[in-house]
Amino acid sequence: MIKVYDFIRGKEVKIISIAVLLTLVFVLLVLVFDTEDLSLVGRIVNTSILVLVFAIAWGSCPKRMVVTSDNLIIVKNFGRSIVIPRYRIKSVESVEYKQLKLIRTFGNGGLFGYTGRYSSRTLGKIRMLATERDNLVCIKTDSECYVVSCRRRDDFVSTVGSMIVKR
Repeated sequence: MIKVYDFIRGKEVKIISIAVLLTLVFVLLVLVFDTEDLSLVGRIVNTSILVLVFAIAWGSCPKRMVVTSDNLIIVKNFGRSIVIPRYRIKSVESVEYKQLKLIRTFGNGGLFGYTGRYSSRTLGKIRMLATERDNLVCIKTDSECYVVSCRRRDDFVSTVGSMIVKR
């Protein structure tokens, strides 16, 4: 059994991403054409830093989830996929964004998605891998709590729930 769930960007993520992209383009144009005080090296360094930050934000966002008979795999745009063996999954349940009461401790809050480490009043420390605030799912393992977004949330919860090894 293999099921694939693609991450779809929500409206607020699209708005934030477009606004940041337009701001980045404006800043790059200013750095390249309108800065008399910076040397060519300074312009290149500043431009490179901005592009690198943007690339890291895009690359760390989730692309799809693949559920196999043995693992749940969260594939990112680039970098290592997160592989969660079925025997480590303790529970899976739908959650609402408002009930999480999140504080971002180290992560991205809307540029291409919501990724990184967050603190939740209801769940404690979590790792967020979402591209929208709706359709959230909490996956608790023996060592970490993940919150992901999934448009086919009920099907995903049912599929992953059936993988849980009863202890």
